[in-house]
Amino acid sequence: LDAFRLALPRLPLTLAPRGHAFLLVGPSQADAVEALADGVEDLRALPRRRDLAGVERVVVLARRQIGLGNRASSA
Repeated sequence: LDAFRLALPRLPLTLAPRGHAFLLVGPSQADAVEALADGVEDLRALPRRRDLAGVERVVVLARRQIGLGNRASSA
């Protein structure tokens, strides 16, 4: 998890507005990585992806839109 601790705070700086990151994690790391991402103000977690064995292996993160806060779109 050390690599995620170092990389996640910098991730919003590398993503385009409304950009996404797909992080491949160890079989039991999805909860921990998502918790680390929750501590980064400009990131939000999206639904995780499972591998063919049904294990959550991809944590999906999105850069928040500047100026919109946490408003949900009403479509």
